[in-house]
Amino acid sequence: MDDPTESQTPRRSPALPIAIVAVVLAAVSAAVVFVVASSSGSQFDPVETAKLAPADTHYFMAFNTDFASDPWTAVPRLLTALDIEQDVRDDLDDAVAEDDLDFDDDVRPVLGTVRRAGMAAQYTSDGGEWVLFIDSRDPQRVLDIGWGTSVLDSTERDDELGLDFDLYFDRSDRTDTPTAVTLHDGIIYIA
Repeated sequence: MDDPTESQTPRRSPALPIAIVAVVLAAVSAAVVFVVASSSGSQFDPVETAKLAPADTHYFMAFNTDFASDPWTAVPRLLTALDIEQDVRDDLDDAVAEDDLDFDDDVRPVLGTVRRAGMAAQYTSDGGEWVLFIDSRDPQRVLDIGWGTSVLDSTERDDELGLDFDLYFDRSDRTDTPTAVTLHDGIIYIA
């Protein structure tokens, strides 16, 4: 039995070391993204994209929309090395064909108009909320490609963002969950 007069070393909670490791990993990840983005010859600037996110964002992700940058030009080589390039191309063509679109004629030109894109998420006790935002030189064209075949149901106000969103259904039977879309100050917001 233990002697009650012996001093016992208090146990430390593992939460602090785990939190420190998480912060260090996040900082290293952010530094790697910044270095890769700035050294690849890319026009991609995650800091500028972050300015589009709501101020109370918990998680943020910026998408590199500079399709001439090294990471994007490496994608076909990677898909070829994995022997899946044709499968990916076929899946992409099939996905856009469902909306009576052609990737090369309809989607590819619109991708060239996108300057910045990102996603912000916030977690609450009710679950999570997210918003995707796209800054395009031709936002109406992006909306026409993305939601031109969808069914507009109604408009709903998001008081936290201070924006009115149009609610779209992918199908006319309205059995799916609607997508909320708005255009504000030239930025497309999707929630």
